[in-house]
Amino acid sequence: MVTPRNHNLRLDPGALHSELWQTIRGITERVSLALHALDRAPKNLPAGLPDVFVHHGILRPDEPIQEDRFGTVRGTTRTWIIGCGLRDAIEAMHHMLDRARQLCAVGALGRDAPWDRIPAERFLEEMQAPRVWRRAGLPDRMKFLRKRYDVHAELEPDVLSINKVRGCLVHRLGVVDRQDCNRPGGLHVTWRRMQPFAGSGDARSPVDAGAIVAPGTPITIVQWDKTERTFHLGMPVELSATDFSQMSWTCVGYAMHLGWAIAAHLRKSGMPVAET
Repeated sequence: MVTPRNHNLRLDPGALHSELWQTIRGITERVSLALHALDRAPKNLPAGLPDVFVHHGILRPDEPIQEDRFGTVRGTTRTWIIGCGLRDAIEAMHHMLDRARQLCAVGALGRDAPWDRIPAERFLEEMQAPRVWRRAGLPDRMKFLRKRYDVHAELEPDVLSINKVRGCLVHRLGVVDRQDCNRPGGLHVTWRRMQPFAGSGDARSPVDAGAIVAPGTPITIVQWDKTERTFHLGMPVELSATDFSQMSWTCVGYAMHLGWAIAAHLRKSGMPVAET
């Protein structure tokens, strides 16, 4: 980590994914809790309709959700919960990219002046110049970092496809519309699953859920297995809690790779950034 003298900005690319990790962890915990409660919701759950219906004798105060609607309500609620979770994850990505842009700006300015002598006014000017940033969506922010600072990260296509799914879930309750399609006739999404391995060398083997590993066996995560799925136009986007979790952690993986790219960007300007 390095800190320029003239402004309070921590140049720590490794913090990008560690801070996002904390946020994503909280989001996945909340979604997991909500889905767990939903799966155990009783069918006589009150519908929560407006009091005016009760006052006029149309419904009882404890009127339950109609039995023939309960399955539909449960399904749309699951979609809503996962959509809210992805919305929060993408919002956290926006905050992370704000931090990433600050680091990239210092790296660019450091090519014209010693890294610890960058004038604060030049830094502020660089940050304020592209006003479009504040209104930009996730794809445009990633494009901005790539074009202005030549910084980009692996897993970017995966995160962009997850963002498309987020838009479909939040704005259209998961029914694929033409504006959601990123390939002819459908919405194609890819994400990564962190695959842990036990052992080392030729004796290394993948560890799946429920596997028993001998005490003292080294466990490492050495690859991100790719998952992909296509939801066709007019069809619902159906995701499991596991799908949501893996999509969210794909965002953390993107931040990790982005941190490495920014560290290389800073070193080009002669900044002594530690290995992350």
